[in-house]
Amino acid sequence: MDEKTKHLVEAAEKRATKASAGPWVRWKGGDGRCVMQGPASQNTIGTFRGSVPNGDGQIAECDDLDSSPSRARANAAFIAHARSDVPALCAIVREQDAEIEQLRRHSTGIPTLVQAVEAEAQRDPSASIAVLLERVLTRSHTL
Repeated sequence: MDEKTKHLVEAAEKRATKASAGPWVRWKGGDGRCVMQGPASQNTIGTFRGSVPNGDGQIAECDDLDSSPSRARANAAFIAHARSDVPALCAIVREQDAEIEQLRRHSTGIPTLVQAVEAEAQRDPSASIAVLLERVLTRSHTL
């Protein structure tokens, strides 16, 4: 992972760790502009008033002074989903980075393999690529 991506992922994970625990939901009551802590099954006025055990209750309220109420509801939904989306995306970036590193480690022998197949092809120009590969790989288990 390059340094810029690494810094971004680490900063996002740090912010997510410091934020109130999830799940977060857009509160369906009132005008739908609030983000609450707690599962959707607890998406009630009680949750709105902070009745989630050890929870923060209201996480955010999206203002609609400069936009439409539907935009405020969309913003609340975005914030609520960010609580689970950001950690999930960070995990995906880390998994993909690990896969890339594994591919890099395993690909170091490819140039040597190509050279060996080319040399074998010069010795037997009529052989198929499959036969050439089999010959080279049979002779050398280090590739």
